[in-house]
Amino acid sequence: MLLLLVAAGALFLSRQKDSTPDYTLGGLLFPVESGEIEGFLLTRGGAQYRLDRVDDEFWTLSGAVADYVDTPSTLMLLENLVQMRGGPILPGTEMEDRRYEFNGPEAVRLTVFVTGADPITLAMGTANPVGGNFYASGAGRQACFMVPAALRKALDGLPGDIQAKVLLPGVTRDKVDEIEIHRGGRDFQIKRRAGRWWMLMPPEGPAYLGGEVLDYQAMYSDRRDSDAEGSWILASSAAVHKLIYEVSDIIVRDIKSPAESAGLVEGLNLDPPWRRVTLRGPGLNRDPNADSPDRMVIAFGPAINMEAVPALRRGNVLVTEKEALFVLEQSMGILAHRTALTRLAMKSDSITLEREGRLLLRGSRTGVALTQDGRKAWVTEFPEAGIAGLKEVDRHGFIQDVAVNLNRISVLAVLPPTDDSAILVARERVRISVFFGKGEDVAPEVIEVGFLAEDHLPAGSGPLIREDGGMPPAGLWFPESGKLLQIPPHIIVTARNLANMLGDSSSKP
Repeated sequence: MLLLLVAAGALFLSRQKDSTPDYTLGGLLFPVESGEIEGFLLTRGGAQYRLDRVDDEFWTLSGAVADYVDTPSTLMLLENLVQMRGGPILPGTEMEDRRYEFNGPEAVRLTVFVTGADPITLAMGTANPVGGNFYASGAGRQACFMVPAALRKALDGLPGDIQAKVLLPGVTRDKVDEIEIHRGGRDFQIKRRAGRWWMLMPPEGPAYLGGEVLDYQAMYSDRRDSDAEGSWILASSAAVHKLIYEVSDIIVRDIKSPAESAGLVEGLNLDPPWRRVTLRGPGLNRDPNADSPDRMVIAFGPAINMEAVPALRRGNVLVTEKEALFVLEQSMGILAHRTALTRLAMKSDSITLEREGRLLLRGSRTGVALTQDGRKAWVTEFPEAGIAGLKEVDRHGFIQDVAVNLNRISVLAVLPPTDDSAILVARERVRISVFFGKGEDVAPEVIEVGFLAEDHLPAGSGPLIREDGGMPPAGLWFPESGKLLQIPPHIIVTARNLANMLGDSSSKP
């Protein structure tokens, strides 16, 4: 019996010994799958940087640098780590041998955290003066060995190489409910209300937002609202969406180190900031180490040159593209809604276009918007397939262009309201019906466009804008409300071209 116990013990010890990797001739430094790595701790130059996995798609960076993480760069780094190999054990050495300065100023220590296993720690000391590789210790070895210079280079690039490569990662316009813009020592508020963007009226009133906004607000009230917070001006969805894109998706060209950042903040007008944008929305910020799960903040200084702009993100100084300031460099008026239609045609369900009583175009929205402007969501119902020998892509392009361009009609002059239908001449008069809803009982919003009959202009009308090209001034009139605006003649020209292209194919509605 005793002999059996001794034999069993010897077999157990033998198996335990065999399960321990033999690194005498070298081997993998981190013998795990990259997906098993939960994070790592890097110590370098007296500072520590901690990377942790939140889930398969999100990581967080903390320690000497707290910032958002670029997931693809992080995953690539982990793949490189698990493929790195250490060289053979160096005879006559011990763990963290003093000769190789593992506690010196150039030393680096990396601890990798693995799911369901003990952490793996690797220390790197001085470089070998002949081969350029580095002396290392740890990673399951009981002595020193060499690691490739590529590993040290990868670690020296941290944390910059894994910090987010866009200004505010993970932000989309649908996640944002509120925007605060700090400029000139004051804050401006923009909020999503009932599906539209609204801007809190500045104390100076609409005049602060520009003459076009002032003229419209003085004549019409359909772009103004109020609540307990104050008066609100309808904002331009396109301009707000562009702002969100510019402060979140524009690429980062350079990320300064913590030491560099500290010396640059004041000189680049980042603190206090020249411009600061705060985006808010439920769950907008997924980083558990950030200040708030519902807020992301980015600050900017004036452009350094024609291409580069300084930015401040969570205390880190970045350099980004000039495009990031396209909206922020302009007056706040750029964010006000100033195109001709208050209700966006792209949000409607169907549109018809008639010219001098003849139907030229009818289309509907399918609900499938493949692009931001929603162009591909529209299909042409009339003219029907095969008419005038049109290709299908061109035929559907008619209603797509009209649906999008209706939202882009600029206002040349705001005119007083009128109920005089003779305000537009009959020749080339265009009637557009926009249906918000489906069914026979849905009443359309009717818009009429044509050349202005100047002898019928309502009292109080200002001077009309005379555009080059010799065409008479054009107007846009809402028969139900009487609202009247001078606009460019583009819709008239579009209808004229459609009529010429279809010839006798158009019909009575």
